[in-house]
Amino acid sequence: MRLSELLKHIDVEGRATADVGDDPDICSLHYRAQEVIPGGLFVAIRGQAADGHDYIEEALSRGAAAVVAQRRTSDDGRIIRVPDSRKALAQLAAAFFGDPSKHLTLVGVTGTNGKTTVTYLVEGMLTAAGLSAGVIGTNNCRYAGRVFDSSVTTPESLDLQRILAGMRDEGVSHVVMEVSSHGIDLGRVSACRFDVGAFTNLTQDHLDYHETMEAYWDCKRRFFIGHLSGGPKAAQAVAVVNMDNDRGRELREALAACDPAQTVITYGRDNANDVHAIGISIDLSGIRGSVVTARGALTFRSRLVGEHNLENILCAAAIAEALTLPLSAVQAGID
Repeated sequence: MRLSELLKHIDVEGRATADVGDDPDICSLHYRAQEVIPGGLFVAIRGQAADGHDYIEEALSRGAAAVVAQRRTSDDGRIIRVPDSRKALAQLAAAFFGDPSKHLTLVGVTGTNGKTTVTYLVEGMLTAAGLSAGVIGTNNCRYAGRVFDSSVTTPESLDLQRILAGMRDEGVSHVVMEVSSHGIDLGRVSACRFDVGAFTNLTQDHLDYHETMEAYWDCKRRFFIGHLSGGPKAAQAVAVVNMDNDRGRELREALAACDPAQTVITYGRDNANDVHAIGISIDLSGIRGSVVTARGALTFRSRLVGEHNLENILCAAAIAEALTLPLSAVQAGID
């Protein structure tokens, strides 16, 4: 893809292609200078341990056709300045790989606890419905019968878009991914088109990064107010919210105030919720009972144990409701 085409997808400060010669053909994208190959585009981002701006000269010496950065480190005309290089990396990656989430049904699960379990449950439901599912999460990334190790819950935006493109190319139709607060705050998911966003709960965690619970909560909240309801699929996007959690109830109110037209599916123990449970029995052998949805009820028997896993089951069932999966597939995914 020509540099000029890529740059149409980001905000550029000042001149751009006029400074980088004859509009080079970009063969690859990079955010690690040591991985740059000739003809690649290097995007300098600030990390927690290092700042990519300190490695711009290394990237250029390795043959980078151009560099995208938040600040110029020299007068080299190949350095293209942007207001937010993390946002630019996500947008460039999406464009470079053909905007893969546009062609996928993408489900994002966020919250302190339960994300991994919910993704496994939804994967089972999708598979039982005869759909090709992909999963991106804490334990691994998996699709089309292959499993790849994960070093972080939500990959860096370039890696994430590459994974989504691989899933699209392998015929995956639905992707369920864990969305961490780091993934939100560091812009890793900013170019993803979400169809469904699910909130599990919020408890004290990651204060080494966010410093306060309010900052942590604001980050989670932005996923729904910004990425979901304000994203390119906003017209059909669905928010799934846990009403058995104080922050979930707060999120439900915030969504209603922000956009009354936003589709929200609530879940919880109370029968006032769109998806709720009845006749529940929980012991060391598992959880038994029924899940009630607007489209009907299903009975289940799960080997998962504990009240927290009942919440996870209800969350997965609510996501399935948003995706209109057959109740038989929902039941199979839980059992």
